[in-house]
Amino acid sequence: MSEHDVTAPEDKQDLQLASILQRVGGALVDGLLISMVVVIPMLLGFIKFDNVEVALPAPVILGLFLFGALYTIVPTAVWGQTPGKIAVGTRVVTEEDGSLPGWRRAAVRWALPGVLGRLPNNLGLWVSLAVMASLIVDPRRRGLHDRLAGTIVIRVQR
Repeated sequence: MSEHDVTAPEDKQDLQLASILQRVGGALVDGLLISMVVVIPMLLGFIKFDNVEVALPAPVILGLFLFGALYTIVPTAVWGQTPGKIAVGTRVVTEEDGSLPGWRRAAVRWALPGVLGRLPNNLGLWVSLAVMASLIVDPRRRGLHDRLAGTIVIRVQR
């Protein structure tokens, strides 16, 4: 195994959990990169958005939502890492044996903040806050989305 491979199940006790700062930092990097899908076309004049008090057009919101899903689910399922996780040196693995999460776990893990985090009337904000707060109180630093998917986030060599 190379230094970037996930630890074998028998080495599970050697897995080091990612710190809360790493978790938040990775999420911030990913959020910034995902937002570039809207920001760059706006800067180039392809998307007209003159009034910040008015919501983005529905096709833009749908495109951003779908891009965010693909951006998160595909690399998490295949490599256990989004670009943000690579930047901060973390990886998502299954809690049971430290293997890559696969498609189902990656989709479930994304769905809680990705879908429920967008509920209207500040409900999405409260869901997002609950996910973040759960990182702080869980001894294994699992967010609610990690618990639901059966995953943990570990430190890896960069």
